[in-house]
Amino acid sequence: PSLTSTTCATTRRKMAATAENHAMEGKGSGRHVMLALDESKYAEDVLRFCAENFAKIKGNKITFLYVYEYTPMTLLPGPGFVPAGQNVEDLNEDIRKHAIDKGTKILKHLGKKAQVLGFKPDDMKLLVGAPASNVKRAIVDYTKTEKADVLLCGSRGHCQ
Repeated sequence: PSLTSTTCATTRRKMAATAENHAMEGKGSGRHVMLALDESKYAEDVLRFCAENFAKIKGNKITFLYVYEYTPMTLLPGPGFVPAGQNVEDLNEDIRKHAIDKGTKILKHLGKKAQVLGFKPDDMKLLVGAPASNVKRAIVDYTKTEKADVLLCGSRGHCQ
């Protein structure tokens, strides 16, 4: 096995042991576990890990978090940037609505996958990744604001 897969397997075992220890000590009660999810296949690994290690602990609050980002159009000189008959504000509103619809569908889909794994999220949150910011910043800021105890997320598919 590669160093990355060995490291990931070790990390998984340590996290599972920590979750189990908290449950046995009664410290699991009341933990806020936040899952930062996307539409990648690795989101299923995060769901599975949560099902096995956190969802079964009574009192834990599970929150699914999806951050959508969209890039607003700007009116630049030259042809072809804004379709004829549509202004920039209307186009940007359409883009924003599409991003919200997509994020909502993804959260619902992941909620169904969680039910198959035997748990249901207590909350699902859809956030806007501001064009000047990024998805990571939105996740970190929201996690701090909500005072989550645990943040679970994938890492660009390195743990397979």
